[in-house]
Amino acid sequence: MSSYKKYTNKDLIDIYESHKAYSGVVKDEELKTEIEARGGLEALVKFPKEINRIIHETNEFIKDRYTSEQIIKKIKSDILTASQMQAVISQQILVLNERERDQKITSKTIIGSLVGMILSIALSLIIWFISFFYLHYMPFILLPGMGILSYFIIKLFTKQSRDNVIVFIATFLSIVISFILQLFLAT
Repeated sequence: MSSYKKYTNKDLIDIYESHKAYSGVVKDEELKTEIEARGGLEALVKFPKEINRIIHETNEFIKDRYTSEQIIKKIKSDILTASQMQAVISQQILVLNERERDQKITSKTIIGSLVGMILSIALSLIIWFISFFYLHYMPFILLPGMGILSYFIIKLFTKQSRDNVIVFIATFLSIVISFILQLFLAT
């Protein structure tokens, strides 16, 4: 069994190029054998480009509302096997579906954002007051931390990321409102 089996295609290319740069030739027979078993050096170099091409074409077909079966029939590859192509296409469809779900605005998104916003404002105010009480000034260095805290609280309630417009706006508003309330209540 080759010791290079566990390496990725990119790692094999890097090792090959390193050997070539160091001595001008590659003497490691195990490395040569593993590269040939994976279709040769040229195929290893073309492999990532082919995957990117398939991902790009999948994105275009999804925009045109093709099903996964239609996409698999339309995209052809001389480099990837049918099972590899199907895996790349299926993975990309999952990524796109997850992104679409994450960006979708539902009643759960709105309610979760409002609840998360209220909790994050309350928690931020508590932290501001505790720090003001002990330090006798307002440490503005806490502001980025409050933003991160607000985002994670809102994300906890919505189960959606900052890529969702409502989550982003709610996070921004919670930071601004807690900061303004803190300034107003501190005077």
